[in-house]
Amino acid sequence: MKVAVLGIGFGIVHIQTFLKNPDIDDIFVFSRSEEKLKALKEQYPIQITTNLLSIMENEEIKLVSIALPHLLHKEMAIMAMQHQKDVICEIPVGIDMNEIREIEEVEKLTGRQVMTNLFMRYRPCYQTLLQYVNEQKLGKLLELRLKNNSGPVWGHHPLGIHQLIVEAGLSDFDALSWIVSDLSIENININDVSADISSIHVTFHSAETAIYYSCCSMMPANYGVQEEYEAIFENGILHYQETAWI
Repeated sequence: MKVAVLGIGFGIVHIQTFLKNPDIDDIFVFSRSEEKLKALKEQYPIQITTNLLSIMENEEIKLVSIALPHLLHKEMAIMAMQHQKDVICEIPVGIDMNEIREIEEVEKLTGRQVMTNLFMRYRPCYQTLLQYVNEQKLGKLLELRLKNNSGPVWGHHPLGIHQLIVEAGLSDFDALSWIVSDLSIENININDVSADISSIHVTFHSAETAIYYSCCSMMPANYGVQEEYEAIFENGILHYQETAWI
């Protein structure tokens, strides 16, 4: 099967993943930067193009993976489906429910589908936490604290307050709602320092669990990303902390 990747920020991770799949014969990569594409081709066995239509009109390409800025997700997903291609899309698939409904309508009309990778659900640290919660290995979950710390740029995206949750926090929200199903928001506090630096602190509540979440882009530029959680149960504490990665 031939696939295409749109975007070479997080798109590089998509390329690396596709290269491990024995069912994929060829990977076409689109970007507006010919210079960056040429540099990428020196690292990976891929086909490169700055012509988006050449990918959409290639009938041999059956799957398009979208790793472009989120404001382009809906447009690219609909274009790909209209060219009879299935889609994998980074989150958020759409910026609001109106965009999601438009995508769903095109899915029905074309018979194609849009998928997204809820990757946090496949991370061992969160699978372990879910197991402890569901099986009550340490009793009921009373309190959960989750932190996401990073530098001021995520990929190529500055993390001011308007971008912080969309670019850095949505996957965390998915993980939280997966582990504790009946979440409601009690309080939100923000610290809008600059166009690149911000933090948000959210207090959730469920029937039996208090949840505190913070997402911060105040670390140094070379800090990378670090996540940490502390889950307090009736009979013990489960604590996870990762080394910052870039």
